[in-house]
Amino acid sequence: MQEEVVHKLIEAINQHHLDGILNCLSNDHILRDSRGDTVKGAETLHSAWGAYLHIFPDYHIDVEEKASNENTILLTGWASGSVKIDNKKVNWRIPAAWKVRVENGKVSEWQVFADNSVVQTLLSEAHASEFERD
Repeated sequence: MQEEVVHKLIEAINQHHLDGILNCLSNDHILRDSRGDTVKGAETLHSAWGAYLHIFPDYHIDVEEKASNENTILLTGWASGSVKIDNKKVNWRIPAAWKVRVENGKVSEWQVFADNSVVQTLLSEAHASEFERD
């Protein structure tokens, strides 16, 4: 059952189905990003996922390996997406890992481990490009 809800969550993320994402999460869900920032609460999670999927309209998770115990699943694979710079789509793909806790059939914690420096550099370039046009 725990792997089924995690699969549903990843499927919803890859389809950019915000309601599907939120339906997989527990009421007390905790999202920890790769910088160590924590997001909690339904409204905040809705805003955070909505903003992320807006910034990266083709964000995608590819899982290659998984390991699990009672209520925790560890996933490794790739996160990918693109950023628009000077009206050009620049793709990125980085290795990533996720620690997922499942309780009572819902994902109670989603923690991301990834070196986002490539993505941060692209976002900075996109922002600079936008600033130069204004």
